[in-house]
Amino acid sequence: MKKCPYCGAEYPDDATACAIDQTPFGEVPSEASPRLKLPTFAIFSEYKIPVSLSIVSYLFFFPGAMCFAFIALAILLLFLPGGSFASGIMFLPCLIGGAYGFFCLCLSRGLRRCSRGWRTCALVIIWWGFIVMAFGIGRYLLTHKTPSHETTIEFLAGYAFGFVVQVWQYRVLTRPDIRDLFYGYVPKYDSLDEL
Repeated sequence: MKKCPYCGAEYPDDATACAIDQTPFGEVPSEASPRLKLPTFAIFSEYKIPVSLSIVSYLFFFPGAMCFAFIALAILLLFLPGGSFASGIMFLPCLIGGAYGFFCLCLSRGLRRCSRGWRTCALVIIWWGFIVMAFGIGRYLLTHKTPSHETTIEFLAGYAFGFVVQVWQYRVLTRPDIRDLFYGYVPKYDSLDEL
């Protein structure tokens, strides 16, 4: 029997790759010659995942990157003349932005590593986005005022685009083949002929 080095699924001796994550079966490296494993970040993946899941992970990566860009800009403004007044005002937003940015980067990485907990967290965030959108549309319908003095067309187009993106993210994360990646599902075969 061969065992997948990534998910641990067992296969017959004649199998060449894992049916779940497509990891090829090869020689297991000996303990005498350990390989150097370089660290990977959210923009690089050591696992082969579907393109749609990769795009979803990037949609969570970019807000985190933008938070850190905001913090860098705030630090730059701090060192400009007159920055001492701005430092007290900017401290709390930088702290919250840093925490949120770190969370988004971890979430993106967790999705790329097929972590069940991070998938659940992403689904909760998507559902929270649906609730916020429903609240915003309800507020618009009750008051006929758009936030930040936008025109009605811009407001509705923005919400429609956000809704479509969130529905797509939800469908990707709940698709059976993607869900199986997160839960390490190994298909059961009645006989070796079905492989």
